[in-house]
Amino acid sequence: MHLMMSERGPHDGVQRSPQQFFSQAAGPRQDPAAHGVRKDRSWQGPARLREVRQGIAVLTNAALERAGVGAAVSPDSLRTRGVNRNAAIYTSPGQQPAVDAWRAHLHRYVHPGENAANLTTWRRFCAREHIWDLSRQAVVDHLRDRFWIRDTTPAREEERQASVARKIAAEHRQTGRPVQGPRRPNISFPLQGLAALLQQTTRVIEQDAVGGKLHIQLFT
Repeated sequence: MHLMMSERGPHDGVQRSPQQFFSQAAGPRQDPAAHGVRKDRSWQGPARLREVRQGIAVLTNAALERAGVGAAVSPDSLRTRGVNRNAAIYTSPGQQPAVDAWRAHLHRYVHPGENAANLTTWRRFCAREHIWDLSRQAVVDHLRDRFWIRDTTPAREEERQASVARKIAAEHRQTGRPVQGPRRPNISFPLQGLAALLQQTTRVIEQDAVGGKLHIQLFT
């Protein structure tokens, strides 16, 4: 998968043309509306890129397993996986026939072993991450809370709240108990009676000797 993306964002609400959107952002004393969108510095370095690669691999592998396809992909490079071969790519039309022949050879003799290793890695990943529900929504919720936690855009925060509501509803479906709202205290006497009770309790505490016992009976 070849994914191209922009580091600029989140959007600041200013309407810009495509050319202005990708232009240099405003400086400290410049008008942001006359310049481009500032880049998100959290994309500097390989950390977030690896998170995106991991997330795409999890979505892909979960979809393959839901469809009953015995295949899995890996977000890691060939070198990281210890695979001693070069990637089968071409950069000019003249290289396409040779690369296609090499790809056919890999697909027949090499990819089955690599796929078996990917499947083993995928199943270990699910066990380690406690991924038992492979439905698309459950997998998306897991990725958002596990790998894309640094995405704090308003849309992602709304998704997180919806995810929490779905998890609570799922737990209640499993237990068979209805979803309950926050419980309110049941006060069976007016506030004046509560104030009098507190004053009486205070007098009792003052009259008792040090080390005496205070007995309080609660009614529900």
